[in-house]
Amino acid sequence: MSDFPKILMLFLFHASMDKSNGTTCPGSVINNGTSCPKNLTEWDIASKGLKCEAIPVAPTCPSESKLVYHCLLNQWSNGTVEVCAPPWFISGYCAMYSLDEKRIKNNFSLDCTNFSKPCPARYISTDAYKYQRCYDIVLTKTRKGNESKDDLLLILMVVSIFFLLVAGTVITVLCFKRKKNRKGQEMNNCEEYEKMKAKVDDVCAAETKQKKDDEIKNFIELHNKQSNPLL
Repeated sequence: MSDFPKILMLFLFHASMDKSNGTTCPGSVINNGTSCPKNLTEWDIASKGLKCEAIPVAPTCPSESKLVYHCLLNQWSNGTVEVCAPPWFISGYCAMYSLDEKRIKNNFSLDCTNFSKPCPARYISTDAYKYQRCYDIVLTKTRKGNESKDDLLLILMVVSIFFLLVAGTVITVLCFKRKKNRKGQEMNNCEEYEKMKAKVDDVCAAETKQKKDDEIKNFIELHNKQSNPLL
């Protein structure tokens, strides 16, 4: 029975925190990013810079609530958010800030008690900087995302270059064939012209020969008549 008052106090404290951390007491997102402070000194510097304590709490918040600085994973674990929000006790998972619910929550997909440098089964959200492995998840996903984008860009570049080479080759071949066909057509036209010219020359030569033969024949007949009038 001696532990009952302690358990009751913990339960009431947790319920009080749950009330102050629910959607009725939303946080205020300041910045989105991919990294957070790595130690208490950096956390305090960032906290002083944002001055969360100066931000008035929502009217729906309990009177004892106050907004304090946090830098946590976003709900997709692919980035971080700097947020002024009421503190929340985390139950052995990486802490995250839900942009949809506007509050700090357990990230049930990241059990930090199993990390090489584990977190305790219960810790306050303002101590999240102590468990950097949670933030390494973001860096890993960001790095993989960037690598995937780089790989996709490289593939697109290779494919684009390939198609440009293929298109250039096809265009070159078509132009060469067209030029060759045009040249062949011109040669055929020249041959046809030469044949026609030869035929015309033959016809002209035949007509000229016939004309000369007729002139010689007429000359002979005229000469014979003059030589022998009786003919």
